[in-house]
Amino acid sequence: MYLYRSMENVLQFEEISFSYPSYGRDPIQLFQSLCLNLKQGSIHVVLGEPGSGKSTLAQIAAGLVPKYTGGTLKGRVCIFGEELDADQAYTLIDTVSLVMQDPEQQILTTSCEEEIAFPLESSGMEQKEMKRRVGDALEFFGLSEFRRNNPSMLSGGEKKKLMLAAAYALDAPVLILDESLEEVDASFRAAYLRMLQKKAVSILYFASKRDDILFAKADFFSLLQDKLIVPVERDAEVLNQCINIPRLEGESHDFLNIQDLEFSYPEGFELRIKKLDITKHEITALVGPNGSGKSTLCKLLCGLLAPQAGSIRIRNGNNWEAAASNSLTSRAGYMFQNPDYQIFLPTVDDELSYGLRQMGLSKDEINERITEAKKRFVLPEGTIAPTVMSYGERKQLQAAVYYLLEKDLYIFDEIDSGLSFPVIERILSAFTRKSASVLLITHHMGFAQAAADRILTMKEGRIISDKRIVRDNV
Repeated sequence: MYLYRSMENVLQFEEISFSYPSYGRDPIQLFQSLCLNLKQGSIHVVLGEPGSGKSTLAQIAAGLVPKYTGGTLKGRVCIFGEELDADQAYTLIDTVSLVMQDPEQQILTTSCEEEIAFPLESSGMEQKEMKRRVGDALEFFGLSEFRRNNPSMLSGGEKKKLMLAAAYALDAPVLILDESLEEVDASFRAAYLRMLQKKAVSILYFASKRDDILFAKADFFSLLQDKLIVPVERDAEVLNQCINIPRLEGESHDFLNIQDLEFSYPEGFELRIKKLDITKHEITALVGPNGSGKSTLCKLLCGLLAPQAGSIRIRNGNNWEAAASNSLTSRAGYMFQNPDYQIFLPTVDDELSYGLRQMGLSKDEINERITEAKKRFVLPEGTIAPTVMSYGERKQLQAAVYYLLEKDLYIFDEIDSGLSFPVIERILSAFTRKSASVLLITHHMGFAQAAADRILTMKEGRIISDKRIVRDNV
């Protein structure tokens, strides 16, 4: 048992070196004599590129790596001055909470209240206290109405809130957050961080890019690169990167039109869009609270869902025609929030070539195109299995797959989640070269304002604002 007692450093990484097993690719040493101290009651942000080892370091702190993954770990991890015993990681349950980047990796049960209660039951908590904490967590995170819902029915951001709620209920003094506030409402992020600071929780936050709300409240910053963690000052250039996306090439014109669109789920959520035009050669950002209908609208636009009322019309040359689901799916590509929903083949080359084979291209042309895509999106060797790539690397692979498909509309659902600004810029710049339109779903307003020509704001299944952004061409 790790006893909570006052001391300056609550979590220490001392001379940490780690490498995973080969898993079919050359073993990668992620860290070499890495050191880091988390001070009591502080927020320490560690910034790093996708694949730099942020998630691995977070899971080392929670005792999950290398116990459940394999690999070679050297050095010491100390929690409240005691060295972590990886063979008894379960003893950390009321001391260190980890909220992973991908909530799907942590969801275990079939209802939201059971998900929050599960770690409390595991800690042996008395039932009355457990019920109180579950109720408080559901209320604070705005999940009370989903108490008995299966977590699979939640949006991506709501799933992250659920995992944050489970950690909140445990009330551990040390909190490890791995990109855990991405895909979550800006107003909620601010309220959540205020609450943690008031409770003097010690927070180690791993991030790929700047978030103004988080960075304003953070006490310390470090950069994870070249297998080491290096402290940096708040005004360091690397913490203040911006993003510049070229405008889409070509003359703008409307090519998708929505009139009186309606769709509802059995659980009660209703989407109603009176009128909306999607314009070709334009970047549109779609913003709004978690559960406001952003992903639902986009699934209707690309034919994954069928409207229950109203119409979607698509432009075909100089004519407009009613859009059936199959015509939408052929002309619109939807990149899901979670890359694992769309990556399913054994190797990188298999993923990249699948759609091209369906198009009937020759083997030589397929090889030429995927070679170019791997270079443009900085992907590993084609024989590598996507399962051994980091979350951010899998998102880059997912984007490369869509880059190879010729579409009129590319929809990116939280493309910025888990990626740094240089990587996002590289991905979106590739798509601006196409004769198409781009629709971005995001909770990062700085990204939306920097990248988009137009920002649509949604709330409770409605579009409440349609604002055009004037920005210089780059």
